Amino acid sequence: LEESTVTATDEWTVEFKLAKPKPDLLFAMTHNANYILAPEVIEQYGDYADWRKVVGTGPYRLTDHVEGSSATWEKNSNYWGYDEKFPQNRLPYIDVLRSLLIPDDSARLAAMRTGRIDMISNTGDAQISNIDHITSLQKTNPEIEFWPVYRAFGGDVFNQSLPPFDDVNVRKALQMSLDHETIADTFFKGWGIASPHGFLAQSSTGFA
Repeated sequence: LEESTVTATDEWTVEFKLAKPKPDLLFAMTHNANYILAPEVIEQYGDYADWRKVVGTGPYRLTDHVEGSSATWEKNSNYWGYDEKFPQNRLPYIDVLRSLLIPDDSARLAAMRTGRIDMISNTGDAQISNIDHITSLQKTNPEIEFWPVYRAFGGDVFNQSLPPFDDVNVRKALQMSLDHETIADTFFKGWGIASPHGFLAQSSTGFA
């Protein structure tokens, strides 16, 4: 940003002074796709291309990676975190975490049904891709638990600096013209959220 400054005030602190408010900067800085890189690795190797040279402070260490197949992490014995609910317990709890990259939907769901994998998450873009898959898994494996995380993707966005969308009452009227309850109950088969929300929804209370 023009006239903005970024200053390291001490060994552990970075101060941002912005020329104008930028709320999405906090989101960008804390997003899990952004990392602080160890400068000594860049200085010695030039980049982070080799996963064996990665340096981090997270709960796991990447110990094996097979291109297009799997990634394996082992517990970081030096991890600094403790369980917030049980402060006497040092994290992480899991000793080894292995992620299988299964791009095919049918193969991924079959692995879940047969117990070959313990969970489907978003590592390697391997999340459950549509609600029909949830319905199918519920029929064949009613013991499986589903924990939704709500966020907005795509859709139409109005330029709120231009009329008539610069009027908050117009935007409220547009929201009121939609039958959110019916959309959530039918199209999303009960998994949708009827209340309006931004990029992050109720699952991120306190953040957005």
